[in-house]
Amino acid sequence: MTKFRSKDLLEDRELVTNSLWDAAGSALTNFSDVLPRRDRRLVLQVITGALFMKNAGVGRSSTQQLRWKALVSEATRKPKSLGFVDVSGGTESLAARFKCGDQSTWSRTLNKWFQPKRPLVNCGMEIKGFGPPELTIVQIPVLSEWLVWFAEANAIRINPRGRDFLWESTMRKLMEVGLSQNSPPPSPEMSRARAERMIVTLERTV
Repeated sequence: MTKFRSKDLLEDRELVTNSLWDAAGSALTNFSDVLPRRDRRLVLQVITGALFMKNAGVGRSSTQQLRWKALVSEATRKPKSLGFVDVSGGTESLAARFKCGDQSTWSRTLNKWFQPKRPLVNCGMEIKGFGPPELTIVQIPVLSEWLVWFAEANAIRINPRGRDFLWESTMRKLMEVGLSQNSPPPSPEMSRARAERMIVTLERTV
């Protein structure tokens, strides 16, 4: 796996969290309105679906998919999780927490999920004592991207200030077809007409 310093991923998490608060501020509301539970659950449903796991290369075995679902569920469990999972005790603690694979299995799986062009996970490591670097934080980048996108697009819908904005149904459909293909989200400021065209284009490539 690509081994970032834990500090780097913690800084990335701070940036993502700030994006959430900025979206809430621009909408003159709180973060639970711009990123409500129903939207987080929908993202979770798509990213653990068969089409995403196939397109993103999660793995064909049921145990690999079980580990993916466990990690993603933890990364969306709280409103401010935003695609990050704190780890205390390295990959051994992941095995103990999720009950689906041992320490070595989790290590191999995280290695598999890092892909140079579009990694499924980023892993933050930290040296503790005199031992080798230890896993302390995991990020699922595509999950962070789409959760922030939902918050920013919702903020524009709630407080458009004269701007074109996406209907909730359009946002959800765009996320379903885009995320299922492991695509990055578009601009949250895109027009409704452009979003509809993008949905049609993406559906043709499924």
